[in-house]
Amino acid sequence: MPYRLIVVLTSVTLAFVFAAVGVYSRWQLDERFEQELDAEADRVHNIYLAEQPRLDDGALVDPAVADQLEKISQRLDVGIALLLDAGRADARLWRNAAPPRQVGGQYILAATRPEAEQWLDARRLPAAVATGAARGRMLEWQGDWYHVVAFNLDEPASAPAAAVTVLVWRDDSARMAGLFAERATVLRGTLGGYVVVQIVLLLVLNLARREWEKRLRRNTEIIERLSRRNALLLEAAGDAILGVDAMGNVSFINSAALEMHGYRRDEVMGKNAHHLFHHHRVDGRPYSIETCPMMTTLRDGRQRECEENLFRRDGAWFPVKMTITPIVEQGVHTGTVAVYHDITEQRNRQEALLRLTTTDPLTGACNRRHFIDRLDAEISRQRRHGGMAALLVCEIDDFKQVNDSHGNAMGDAVLANFVHVVRMTVRKTDLVGRIGGTEFAILLLGDSIAQAEELAGRLHRNLLANPARIGNFAIPVDVSVGVTNLRTEDMSADAPIRRAEESLATPATSAVKYVGEETASTA
Repeated sequence: MPYRLIVVLTSVTLAFVFAAVGVYSRWQLDERFEQELDAEADRVHNIYLAEQPRLDDGALVDPAVADQLEKISQRLDVGIALLLDAGRADARLWRNAAPPRQVGGQYILAATRPEAEQWLDARRLPAAVATGAARGRMLEWQGDWYHVVAFNLDEPASAPAAAVTVLVWRDDSARMAGLFAERATVLRGTLGGYVVVQIVLLLVLNLARREWEKRLRRNTEIIERLSRRNALLLEAAGDAILGVDAMGNVSFINSAALEMHGYRRDEVMGKNAHHLFHHHRVDGRPYSIETCPMMTTLRDGRQRECEENLFRRDGAWFPVKMTITPIVEQGVHTGTVAVYHDITEQRNRQEALLRLTTTDPLTGACNRRHFIDRLDAEISRQRRHGGMAALLVCEIDDFKQVNDSHGNAMGDAVLANFVHVVRMTVRKTDLVGRIGGTEFAILLLGDSIAQAEELAGRLHRNLLANPARIGNFAIPVDVSVGVTNLRTEDMSADAPIRRAEESLATPATSAVKYVGEETASTA
């Protein structure tokens, strides 16, 4: 929460608290003052009842009554007045004396001080007070405060009930000044306490803010150092490092990855990594984002290692080996990070090693071991699933004479040219292998013997049309071909190779330069 908002909320709360304390304290003062007024009213009432002169019938305005009231007034230091409600006065009351002056609907029978007449004339006495129905009221008059007590007098018996009201009042300006002073003291104390607490609060909050800012700066510096260190580690890493958010968009990438892909940083930040780097497969098939290993790790939260083919900006692809790790924040997978490196050289070494172990270095055909393994695999497959395939075994005629007459270099050229002509003649799915010094084998997948014999004729013609050459010197050679098919009773590659080798013959001048199984049996 912002510091200023904390200060405002705390100040408002304290203001409400101190305001409530002030109001409660003032209410307590007023309540105590009201209780004191009521007690004082009861005391005045009791004193008056104990010392009042008896008012006989027709003696309401007797001078003796007025003298007695004056004595009571001086003794108690109060003003006293007898009021008669003009609306309920009986004419019998005026038999011995003329009625007094009527003021504000009341007859003033007797009064020790002039305030009563002034109040009635100015209509400052509430009706409830004037008729004795209210007691213990404070009345402000001409800058002074008077405590007014009113009660009904039930005598004389000839007057209507509650027709005569006794009004007693005292100047309580000093007491009211004290009350106001106490109120002001309470308010000043409340306000002073609020100001003091507010100052203390501001000091405490200011110290807390300074400490918080100090810690914030220290933590910010630590985070910045860690960020710089992590950035240096990312940039210094030889491997490419790529991070994506929960939507698969690039959130960070180091220079090694940018250099590897050929992009600038601003061209990839916030872009979808799958659409940038492996939008389709190498063979042109679409690559669904649901099967992307980075998005898969984001879904299942599992670390994985895999090999992928990624694309550069120019569209060229390269193989990589990557380790993908989920980014987890508070138990939620918020992204993934991939660390990968180019394995093109490794792949090339593997392929070179594979060629070295499976390929004849002179001709480029499969070596004997690899060809036998492939032939064994095809025999096993046909035993399980059926199908057909043909095998050709070719022997170059008079190869020793070529070596003796023209040297080993020309002999090597003849062997390499033969494999070249074979590859021109057969399909890409057919397998060509060198199984001896001048002996070669061709595995034709899905072909019958008749198709194999037809291929042997084409091979003979192509070989005559494309002799081996060194410079302008050409060496034509001939080849003998044995043909057989793969059979279900064959248990290994030795059986069909042996049958094809047994059918070999070297024709002299015939147009057909191969010998099949049937031809060999009738020769």
